[in-house]
Amino acid sequence: VGGGASETQRIVKTLNDPIKKHLRSVFNSTAGADGRWQQEEIASFLKNVQGDAHDTDAPPKQPGIASTDGLSYDDFLAYMTSASSAITAPPKDQDLSWPLHSYFISSSHNTYLTGNQLYSESSTDAYKNVLLRGCRCIEIDVWDGDDSDSESSISSDEEGTAPAASAPKKKESRLQRLKDKVPNPLARKLKRLSLTGSEAAAKPTCSGTKAPAASSEPSALKKTPSPQLAIVEPRVLHGYTLTKEVSFRDVCVTIRDYAFKTTDTPLIASLEVHCNAEQQSIMVKIMKEVWAELLVPIPDTEPTQLPQPGQLRNKIIVKVKYAPPGSSPGRDTPDQDDETPADGKKAKPSKITQELSDLGFNSRG
Repeated sequence: VGGGASETQRIVKTLNDPIKKHLRSVFNSTAGADGRWQQEEIASFLKNVQGDAHDTDAPPKQPGIASTDGLSYDDFLAYMTSASSAITAPPKDQDLSWPLHSYFISSSHNTYLTGNQLYSESSTDAYKNVLLRGCRCIEIDVWDGDDSDSESSISSDEEGTAPAASAPKKKESRLQRLKDKVPNPLARKLKRLSLTGSEAAAKPTCSGTKAPAASSEPSALKKTPSPQLAIVEPRVLHGYTLTKEVSFRDVCVTIRDYAFKTTDTPLIASLEVHCNAEQQSIMVKIMKEVWAELLVPIPDTEPTQLPQPGQLRNKIIVKVKYAPPGSSPGRDTPDQDDETPADGKKAKPSKITQELSDLGFNSRG
């Protein structure tokens, strides 16, 4: 399901002189004395030049030339600039009545990257490009937003708990990052200024008047409005590399806009989750908000078999690792001691929240 070439129609409004000269030569080579093609010339052109036995593959409402009698040069140009002469054949009807796992699916790995996996950029255009070419399975690597504590992040593709030495360091302060970037003399000046300011604030004033004594009576408390914290949303990038990021929301919007431009067969959004529980909750909120009716509704009971692609036209299937009911990220599942396998090994705790796992009911990964 899904091809490698875009079937998006592109209208050719004008032809340059070299192209028109070539087409005129092709037409004149078999035209009769009246300057037209008859049925014999048309059939020969479609079979020997275009590679079609006849013109029945033309998209609906497109003028075919197989049944035309007395084709003029202008009619020939109209055909050559129409979708009927496209180099890629229109997609044929497929049998979509089998379970989803019965099909080869056109898939993309690290879809968000525009280049190599070390230092290229992440872009929503990468998703747009593959979707317009018929891709039906895309990958999204999701990480905590900028202001999240990276040490609390958890990865869906890791086994067990990573050692503390391998955990990413906490983000440096904005001032420290600035000092690291500026030249050394300027950095020393910034340091002196910061130290001078601290000392000046600590020294008592030298004015002739004494500072007013602290009042023994409690001062009236003033109500101050609580600061509104901005919601930090997850990012999409290739972790532990120099690749640039793109927001998870922007990726979801692009997928919504281009998922079904080329085909109405279902799209699989494969999530590789490296987020903490709070960020996973934001992921769920964004997907439900942006994809809305495009998401496959969560059933009341656990599915016993995969659906048929024909049943999920214009729908997005979320693929994410499975979290058993009652489990929580980073903690053992309830009653885990009672569920210990026969070999004595305890099951590793899930890294995915129940809320996010529920969206992936059709593709337990």
